[in-house]
Amino acid sequence: MEIFLSDLLKEEGRESRVNFYNAFKERKEIEVVRAEDVVKGIDYCLVREHYKLRTSQKKWLIKEIEKIDARSFGLALAQSHTVADRSKTILNFLSYNKFSRSPEHRVIVKDLRNGSLMTANKFLKQKVRRRDLAEVKRVVGAVPSLFWERLSEMIDHLSQEELREVGESCHFSLGVLVTALAKENTPEVRKLLEDLVNRTLAKMNLGIKGKRVRVAMENYSPEFSLLGEVMANKILDDTRLVRVKLQWKDTVCNSIDLITTKEENEHLAILGHGEEREELLSSKDNCGVRCAEWIDLDLAKVNGKFNFHAHLYSGRNLFSQVSECTLTVEKINKLGGESVRELENWRVGNDSGFVDLGTLDSEARIFAWRDKSTKYSISKILTKQNELNYSLQDLINDVVKQQSLEVVESGEDFVLKL
Repeated sequence: MEIFLSDLLKEEGRESRVNFYNAFKERKEIEVVRAEDVVKGIDYCLVREHYKLRTSQKKWLIKEIEKIDARSFGLALAQSHTVADRSKTILNFLSYNKFSRSPEHRVIVKDLRNGSLMTANKFLKQKVRRRDLAEVKRVVGAVPSLFWERLSEMIDHLSQEELREVGESCHFSLGVLVTALAKENTPEVRKLLEDLVNRTLAKMNLGIKGKRVRVAMENYSPEFSLLGEVMANKILDDTRLVRVKLQWKDTVCNSIDLITTKEENEHLAILGHGEEREELLSSKDNCGVRCAEWIDLDLAKVNGKFNFHAHLYSGRNLFSQVSECTLTVEKINKLGGESVRELENWRVGNDSGFVDLGTLDSEARIFAWRDKSTKYSISKILTKQNELNYSLQDLINDVVKQQSLEVVESGEDFVLKL
């Protein structure tokens, strides 16, 4: 049996919205855990349905709303002034007053509409400063995103044990906690997040407690860190010359470009094909049934961020249709020279013709990528990221410890994979 770490690190927000939407389409009963998830789920349903709902669908959504405790519902509706404005639009579209069956919830909606409902952000600020732990836990339990917004303030007013209690009341997924831990430098916050990660892992029923397990990383090295929607790897100090290469093989002649842009001092420049400098060298434009495009960089001489994109101009319509299309990062012996060691590779198989492949930050010596299309810029995710503070190896160690596993090379009961 195989246990995938990636299953434990799913994107919490999108998964919650998609699950809510699937329940909406199938009219299934769902377990309401957090008010914020329900409000965001309803918004997601409206967008997915292009704001064309039948009366029965509106009634179903309002019924889900009124499963939530009324006070928690009010916090989620008015998380901030921006969220409050959006909530008014959603409730008007659902004809809330017409289909509501809860007097308590109607009072909350009335207060929202006349502007007398205090935002959850402001309410939480007051309760933190008064050290009202019960109310702080209630607010972040309903609107977990406020935990991160008010974390610095909570550190100033609450003890470490109180902070841990507040964090546990949010019911954060493992993926959210691991991402936060990978980015965090503050010792006090790191200790809090480490406690939450370990408590979350200890509570998980993976069906593998006390078993013999073999770790299989396959295409991932244990030093990789998870940063939201991307994976990031620290480039070791002994690696000076690197090659980023896009190669493809197919029965159809494809025209694919590896587009490299450089960010420096808030300016963006496109590096052309066949460009040759002291610090970098790029291949010429190629197309065919079996081709490659690449760029070599001297990390001791270049400065800034280098973004890599793949553009499928002709041949196939989507990268998922190309038989083999792979991005490889290699250590090389000289610019334009031979590969010394492959640092990483992964297949480009996206359902699109333009893919944000990854970003190399030469100053921080970090390479980050995501092998699925995303509206989020990998470069922006790395903007303030200079350290990778929690690696996959750290996660594996914590899983092994909290699940009481015995790591073996063979004869295992389970295989732990990414």
